[in-house]
Amino acid sequence: MCLNGGVAMRYQTSGSIAAILLILAGVQAQHSVTLSSQSLCAVTGSTVKISCKYTTPDSSRVREREWYQLQSSDGEERVLSKDPQYSARVSVRTELTDCGLTVRNVRRRDSGVYYFRFRTSSGDWISASSGVKLIVTDFQVKIDHEAAGKRRIKVTCSSNCSLNENLHYYWYRNGRRKGWSRGASIWLDSTSPSDAGSYSCKLSGTWQRSPPVCVAADSNKNNCWKITYSSHSVCGLRGSSVDLSCSYEHPGTQTVTKSVWFIKERAGAEPVDVREDEEYQGRVQYRQSFQNDCSMKITRLRERDAQTYRFRFYTDGGEYTGEPGVTLSVTDLKMTVSDTDSGGKDLMCSSSCTLPNNPTYIWYKNGQPVSDQTSNELHLHIRAVDAGSYSCAVRGYEELCSPAVCVPDQNSCWNVSYSTQTICALTGSSVDIHSYYTFSGQQSDPQPAWYIRFAPQDKELTAADGRVEFFSDRANMNILRLKHLTESDSSEYLLRLKAPYWNRTHSSAGVSLSVTGLQVKVEPVPVTVSEEPTVTLECSSTCTLSNNPTYIWYKNGQHVIHCKSVSCSVDVVSGEVSYTCAVEGHESLLSPPVYSPKNTRAVMVSSGEVVEGESVTLSCSSDSNPPVLIYSWFKQRAASDAPLTTGQNYTITNISSQHSGLYYCTAQNQLGQHSSTPTRLDVLCT
Repeated sequence: MCLNGGVAMRYQTSGSIAAILLILAGVQAQHSVTLSSQSLCAVTGSTVKISCKYTTPDSSRVREREWYQLQSSDGEERVLSKDPQYSARVSVRTELTDCGLTVRNVRRRDSGVYYFRFRTSSGDWISASSGVKLIVTDFQVKIDHEAAGKRRIKVTCSSNCSLNENLHYYWYRNGRRKGWSRGASIWLDSTSPSDAGSYSCKLSGTWQRSPPVCVAADSNKNNCWKITYSSHSVCGLRGSSVDLSCSYEHPGTQTVTKSVWFIKERAGAEPVDVREDEEYQGRVQYRQSFQNDCSMKITRLRERDAQTYRFRFYTDGGEYTGEPGVTLSVTDLKMTVSDTDSGGKDLMCSSSCTLPNNPTYIWYKNGQPVSDQTSNELHLHIRAVDAGSYSCAVRGYEELCSPAVCVPDQNSCWNVSYSTQTICALTGSSVDIHSYYTFSGQQSDPQPAWYIRFAPQDKELTAADGRVEFFSDRANMNILRLKHLTESDSSEYLLRLKAPYWNRTHSSAGVSLSVTGLQVKVEPVPVTVSEEPTVTLECSSTCTLSNNPTYIWYKNGQHVIHCKSVSCSVDVVSGEVSYTCAVEGHESLLSPPVYSPKNTRAVMVSSGEVVEGESVTLSCSSDSNPPVLIYSWFKQRAASDAPLTTGQNYTITNISSQHSGLYYCTAQNQLGQHSSTPTRLDVLCT
């Protein structure tokens, strides 16, 4: 095997290294920006430095300097220092006329064109028309397929960029450092057991290795097939989500054609892909965050999901199954109460298996969070104020509470509580209202029922209404599901324990449900920024939607990528444009559109022929939401159109033949403007 000792790294960027002088339009003799290159290539995980210098008549007049990118979808600017994806990884030099940019720990999604601009004391931004194109690439170990079956095999640490041929690479076999090479390729002896195995590589001076690839001339060698599970046992809460993580390796001369997770193998038949099992429909996702990633996510866990899962992949030369697989355990939370020597009570929140990631616990008393206790144990001194119903949950899954326990005894514990006291939901959506109840263990189990608040008497809900469902998948919990919500469903909903226990819980408050539609509100007046008028849109609702939703904005029916919050800043346009909004997960429940004026028409109110000396009124109409702010009138002329007046109607008194010609109107609201087709006015001489 051709490997050497360690040396330092040096690599060059692709494209010309010659400096490029960018002269800015309109200020050729005053302002310029010099960039060291038009294009750069970098390896994932490395640091990129883009050299930059600018000139200006008076450097002290420069107030701000910043680097930015343009969104490919709509040309919106994304300032790096203000973008959460970049802010902690970028810095801009500020010494004199230096404007160099440093981007640390670059990622593949950082690939793109970077632009520089600076602001003078006059408030104007001076921007270069060209930028620097950055390409970020991963390394991959590639096998020379023509060498299959031969003794010597060429293995290359390959990337999508043209790098210096004399760079230094580190090589790893079966996860351990093997040595380094000058240049991207090494040669392996396929007959040597010490050369066969899993290989990865990285460039000297960087930290991220390529995904491993198994290298051997004989594809049946065991050390060339491998599936590695991050854990062979996973514990998940019923109703939560879990990730089963793994990676795989195979001979580098082969290509993966298919991969599956499965539970059971059938004799003489291929295993059933978990995604195709009815029990898992819509609850399983395969993900591939990196090459050879074979991880799987299961959502909304059920007790019967507790199984052993195995991964199998197929290549054009064979197949391999990872044994023994991953055993998934599904658990509920439960509470135990024990006495202390001091006469108090120790409460413990436990599960039948060990939950991952050292979870944070939340304690509730009568449905309300208890102080800042975050461990799975809670100590009570048992004062009168401590008596009540206690339950616990894990942060991130607060709705998956344990059954409640009465402390200090059963007689102190008639209680109904809810996961939240207020819910705001969208018209047309569904909502689940979670309730928890406790009662004296000396009594027979009560019968819970849901009611809607009515005067003078509350009304019991029944499943006979096709929009109402009830669930109870664990002790002392009951869920009300309301489907296809309408605004008339806004009310207070209550869980009650029916006779003979009605008096025990009838006085407790319920959950206030507010049902709202979405409406786009437009700020009253457009704001001019850098000579381009913009307007802010707000996706409004009559109540605050639960779970801090992500908003989706649409322009003319197309997704506006840069807007994900409740408000969105857009440009005012001269043509027709419309905007709607929705909430992620409910994309079909769109707000009514707001739009710039359209179907603008100019008509003559007067009927019949127009004769000199008479009066004529022209009227303008337009379809617009929000309503038209300004109507403007114009007369077409050869040199330039003449503005006449503003207002929906334009009246000409004592008309003469000089008034003959083509007239049109323009309708404008906050989003834009639209002009009518010209209408002809002919004035007859008397």
